[in-house]
Amino acid sequence: MNSVRKNIHFDLIINVLKDVPSKEFLINIVQSQADNLSSADDKLVNEIADEINCLGVDDAAEKYNEEYLKLFSQPSQFSTIPVASYYLDEKKLLYSDISLRLRDLYADFLFQVLPPYTEDHIVPLLVFMNEIDKSKKDQFMDDYIYSWVPEFLEQVIEATNYKYFSNSAKIIKNII
Repeated sequence: MNSVRKNIHFDLIINVLKDVPSKEFLINIVQSQADNLSSADDKLVNEIADEINCLGVDDAAEKYNEEYLKLFSQPSQFSTIPVASYYLDEKKLLYSDISLRLRDLYADFLFQVLPPYTEDHIVPLLVFMNEIDKSKKDQFMDDYIYSWVPEFLEQVIEATNYKYFSNSAKIIKNII
C-alpha cells in the first residue's frame, strides 16, 4: 500500500472517532482514490470518496458533522455508546471504577478531560493515547481500547447510513 493510502487509513482512525471531519480531510479522501485497488480497505475508502463526491464536499462536511454529534458526542441522543465503562464494567454503567482509574492515570500525566466528555469516552482515550510514549501506549491500548472498541464499532456500523462512518469503522476494525 502506498504511503498516501496508508496515511488515509491511519487518519481515518483518528479523524473518524476523535473529531468531526474537516473539509480538507474529505478532499484528501477524494484525492486518494486509487484506480488499482490493492486491498479491501482501499475499496472501502473508495466508497467513502464516491459518497463525498455524490454529496459534494460542503454538504458531506455538514451531514458528517451532524452524524458525528449523533454518534459520538451528545450523551442524551447517543445512537452508539462511545464509553469504555459500558463495555468493560459488568453492570454496563456509563461511569464506573474504570472512569476513576482513567482519571487517576490522566492526572499522572497532567492530562485534562474537558466537557462534555467523561474520562472513558472514546475521544479523550484517543487523544491521550496519541500523547503518551510508545512504551506505555501498547499497555494502554490493551487495557482501554482493544477490549471494547470492536463492539462499539459494530454499533457505529449499524447506527449510520453514511459510508464515511460505516466503512471507516470497518477499516478500524481491520486494523485493530
